[in-house]
Amino acid sequence: MIKIMINTPKGGVGKTTTATNIALLLAKRGQRVLAVDLAGGLLMSQALAQTPEFAAGTGNKIDSRETEAVPTRFPGSSNFDYAVIDTDDSYTVFEDLLRADQNGWRVISPINPLDQVGLIRIPHELRGVAVGAYLSPNGPKMKVFANMAYPGDATEGATILRNALSIEGIEVLMLTTTVPYASTTSAPIRLSDAAYNTALNNLLAEIGI
Repeated sequence: MIKIMINTPKGGVGKTTTATNIALLLAKRGQRVLAVDLAGGLLMSQALAQTPEFAAGTGNKIDSRETEAVPTRFPGSSNFDYAVIDTDDSYTVFEDLLRADQNGWRVISPINPLDQVGLIRIPHELRGVAVGAYLSPNGPKMKVFANMAYPGDATEGATILRNALSIEGIEVLMLTTTVPYASTTSAPIRLSDAAYNTALNNLLAEIGI
């Protein structure tokens, strides 16, 4: 089972929307998906519970663990192809991940390039985590992407984020794909927006999924 965790140590960057749509997109591809919801409010759990892809008997499952630590074990993991994990805003999520043997994990960090506060704070905090992951023999594979959580030019947003990451020396973590603002749908499920759907597929392809 491949484990994909979505985490950024700040709210308002689109973690839950990203996690929800990745879980749903993989399920629509016919993959068996375990959606693990660690975020306060359990919004991913609520959204996926309304979809036919996560109805009883589909082979997909929602595991709601509001504000719990990152799991180190997933009972019944052989029944699933992917675990998609939504997380809270806490920086300790990354610390939990680095403490354990998490070989093979994919960590995706959405960053809203239009958030000026986040552009200063998030890359600085991610730098320490990235170094820890690199030094750990079983550390997770980390990637960052520009997530246009609000309307704006995606190309400009990607440039802004890359510049912010370069200041911390971690621009190598940035994915090429920028996920655009989905203007035709409402959060958290946005796959009916063609541009968003295409971008999310491209994003997964970049991390080998």
